[in-house]
Amino acid sequence: AGGMIDSTLGVRFGLATMSAAALGQVVSDVCGVLGGGAVENGLAKLGFQPPNLHPNQLPQVRTLKVFAAVFGVALGCLVGAFPLLIHDFDASERARRAEAVQQVLEEMLNPTEK
Repeated sequence: AGGMIDSTLGVRFGLATMSAAALGQVVSDVCGVLGGGAVENGLAKLGFQPPNLHPNQLPQVRTLKVFAAVFGVALGCLVGAFPLLIHDFDASERARRAEAVQQVLEEMLNPTEK
């Protein structure tokens, strides 16, 4: 998704690659948060019922749910940032230099009189 955001919205609005990556991260985080409820609803439709908990257990369950959500978002952030490890940040600079070299070579090989 990050590459698509970079090549579409990033180009259209002049976003830097890292800004487009951050936007992709926001999309990923929102999907992760919204997906949690979908899992619970899907399990309920399959016949799984929430456990009958004693009121003393509810604070522990809430704490565990918060930690699980934080872990899920952090994992999503790491997975979303993984493409940054394999992205070639110098590709555009190399392409610009290659174009300049090509232009110089063409001028050398095909001189025009002025």
